[in-house]
Amino acid sequence: MPATTTLPAPISAIATVRRFFAAWAAGDIETMAELTDPWVVLAPIPGLLFARHAYLGRAGVAEAVREIELRWDRSEMSVEDARVDGDEVVAHVRVAFEKHGMCSEGDLAVVCRLRDGRIVSLADDHPH
Repeated sequence: MPATTTLPAPISAIATVRRFFAAWAAGDIETMAELTDPWVVLAPIPGLLFARHAYLGRAGVAEAVREIELRWDRSEMSVEDARVDGDEVVAHVRVAFEKHGMCSEGDLAVVCRLRDGRIVSLADDHPH
């Protein structure tokens, strides 16, 4: 019988967050849905999402992806660093956007709360 490998909880949580943002960058809504709780809440994240007060559930995740696709000609995002703090992962996400030949880049700190291996909320690390 082959041995199964289980990642320690903090490594697994970070891997989930990295996969989520990689899927977002690729527009892979199906993978994003697999990595999130059905009732996930995405709070507005300055510099990334701001058209709505909150993005609720997996349909909200899909709407957030569409919002960025409609707003920008090109967008990129990647998790540069992440650390576990209790049941949260604080991800430092590098973003770059382009429209009409103009480009904007920046770093965002996003707090991702997980439960049972799935993301249940994402929010700005510095709520206003």
